[in-house]
Parts: sequence; structure tokens; C-alpha cells
Amino acid sequence: MAEADRLLKRLREGADFADFARLHSADDSAASGGDLGRVHRGMLAPTAQQAIDKMAPGTISTPVRLLQGVALFRLDKRLAPALSDF
Repeated sequence: MAEADRLLKRLREGADFADFARLHSADDSAASGGDLGRVHRGMLAPTAQQAIDKMAPGTISTPVRLLQGVALFRLDKRLAPALSDF
């Protein structure tokens, strides 16, 4: 958590989220700068979903403790729900 707090501070000071993800993330998304793509409700752990639900587009979450470790999320935008063509 201490390391995540340190990274969050630097991100809020203007550090690049994608660069930090490539350097510090152990998730598969690290190679793409932490981009998870379009994430639907239920795809993430409940604690991650709860944190993201509280976020406004363009913000970075506080550190979120997950089973796999600690994560920081950046919410780029919210898309309106839409049904896919069958």
C-alpha cells in the first residue's frame, strides 16, 4: 500500500499512467500501459468495481487491495450501456 500511495502521489503530480503501468504493474495489461479495454460490470473483483463506481472520468483511484495485490485504476470514460447485435 505504501508503494501504491507513493505512485499515486506521482501520478497526481503529472506522471504518465501508462508509463507507470508498464514499469510497476504485474497485470497482463501492463504491456498496453494498463489499458483494460472496455470493462463491463461483473468483470472485476467486487472491491475494484466498488472503487471504479465511485470514480469520475479522468480520475485515478486511491489504492485498491485485491487478492492479487494492490491496484490503481484510471477511468478514462463511461459509455452508456448498449445491447450488441445478435
